Amino acid sequence: MTFKLLPTFAMPGTVEAEDFVTNKGGSIVSTADGFAWGNAANGDYAEYSVKVNQAGKYAYEATVASDIDNSKISMTLIDGNGNEMTLGTVTVPNTGSNNSYTLKTGNIRNKITEKGMQKLRFTIKSGNCNIDKVNFVCTEPVSGIDEIETVDVVNGPAYNLMGVPVNAGYRGIVIKNGKKVVIK
Repeated sequence: MTFKLLPTFAMPGTVEAEDFVTNKGGSIVSTADGFAWGNAANGDYAEYSVKVNQAGKYAYEATVASDIDNSKISMTLIDGNGNEMTLGTVTVPNTGSNNSYTLKTGNIRNKITEKGMQKLRFTIKSGNCNIDKVNFVCTEPVSGIDEIETVDVVNGPAYNLMGVPVNAGYRGIVIKNGKKVVIK
């Protein structure tokens, strides 16, 4: 018996559609340069293990094909608590054949705020289509600072980072009311 270890994809990064963890419907199909998840009909889905390494706003580049008009693929991110966030819908044009791939691009609707291990689900919403891969690009990373608090720096004692009291003329980082504050 041989086991194939399925990859965990990184976000930002590229998800190879044929390397799903679980699926309902569709099949792995050959392409000119490898494999894809294809012959997927309305309601079929595939799920992937992803590690979100960067929170922020994202865009996608989906390599897709369809032999009919108006195929659609819904993309959903599912966190460790089962909370689902709809990333968006890829409208797949009629490329003339399920073996004729095109690149569709767009922006993810919501900012991805949860970093770490999650599930990514591609669900076919209408039509019949193939997905070769989807590249996720972080277009606007979230910094480590979530909010800035303004503290009254006039009243009360202030201490330098060594814990030594400083006077009102001191400039730099001080500890005031148990918080680090920058005095300019």
